[in-house]
Amino acid sequence: MSETSSAKVYLPSGKVAARYNRSGRTIDRWTSDPKLGFPKPIVIRGKRFWDEALLEQFERDCALAKVEEASASRSRLICD
Repeated sequence: MSETSSAKVYLPSGKVAARYNRSGRTIDRWTSDPKLGFPKPIVIRGKRFWDEALLEQFERDCALAKVEEASASRSRLICD
């Protein structure tokens, strides 16, 4: 029986900023705002890194929220 192990991938702050096409300061604000649910970084030797799997989950959650918001908007239009 073989086990597949997947190592966690951590992205530095510059790559996270590039991933979302935002500045490092914007990533700081997202991290500081608990309402956004943006993943918290881990700090290694004073540098911040994000777990890529948590970023992917955040992206899925955002996409789902947009779909639900769009559905709610459509139903309001239909009901109004």
